Formats: sequence, C-alpha cells, structure tokens
Amino acid sequence: MTTLHGWSGSPAIRAAAQLPAAARAGVVICPPLGQEGVIAYRTLRLLADRLEARGIASVRYDPSGRGDGGPDTTPDAQVRSARHAAAVLRTTGVQHVAFVGLASAALVAANAAADT
Repeated sequence: MTTLHGWSGSPAIRAAAQLPAAARAGVVICPPLGQEGVIAYRTLRLLADRLEARGIASVRYDPSGRGDGGPDTTPDAQVRSARHAAAVLRTTGVQHVAFVGLASAALVAANAAADT
C-alpha cells in the first residue's frame, strides 16, 4: 500500500491517493460543497480506507478554489478538479475509474464521469 499526498496541476488540487498494490480500479471521492464537506470529511476518509482494504485505489482531494486547493474562481472548477483527480489515479496505473459524491458532490461526480 502506498499513500501519496500533495498538490497537482494548475490551478492546483490538493490530493490524497491511497494505492493498494497492483490496483487496477480506482474511485475519485468528490467532496461535498460548503459545510457538508466539513461534516463528511471523516466519512470520506473511512470510505477510502475501506476501498483500500478491498484492493481498490482512491483519491480524495480539495478542488481548486476550495480548502487547500489553489485559487480558482472559474465556474467549472469543481468538475475540472474531479477530472484532474481521475488523471492523478490514472498516472499510478489505475485503468478503471469511478466517481463517488455525497450530497451536493453527486452532481460534480455525475458531470465529471459523463465526460471521461
């Protein structure tokens, strides 16, 4: 198991990827907007841990314009950041990527998945 933390892209997202050995499938965990994101933080971390225990890679991230992500005021920042998080997973060898989003992030996940 490998865990990667850091910034990626421009404008940057802050990503935390959990990568079990030889994972071929991965999940982009999209954070909810606003206060929902703060409340869901621990739940999303536990989801990533459970996926990892089953041999599935995951990436949690702060999108550009929010949290520890780089400054960004463009209207598509949330969806673009989710797509970038998927690209981060793919650079590690993950071949199949799914998107998960709770509450308001379900819209972000659906939009990002539709174009990848």
